[in-house]
Amino acid sequence: MVASVAVVTHIIGNVNTIELSYSESTVEGHPAISTGVYPLDEVAGGSMGVWEGKPGVFVGAPHADEVFVVLSGSATITAGQDAPVSTAQGDIVRLAKDVEVRWDIAETLRIFYIFP
Repeated sequence: MVASVAVVTHIIGNVNTIELSYSESTVEGHPAISTGVYPLDEVAGGSMGVWEGKPGVFVGAPHADEVFVVLSGSATITAGQDAPVSTAQGDIVRLAKDVEVRWDIAETLRIFYIFP
């Protein structure tokens, strides 16, 4: 016997056109840069959404493991003692919890993120 599974399919947003909420500092780090965020949904206890950072540099550490896809823009990301990694549209990046990350954002960076 096969168990039935309820499937709900709906569009929760468009990552290219969602209006983000900006505040003076939504990023914990130094210096704080102008960022916008739009939480989309929660799935299995995790969260996902769209985040955007304006050009600049900041240092911070994610409070949980994070995976994101670069939708537009570019940045160089240096995590811990690792070599810097240049990111661009289409790249999928994983950041580890509590590892200090330096973000050098060259052009406005928009990402789709998932936190477990």
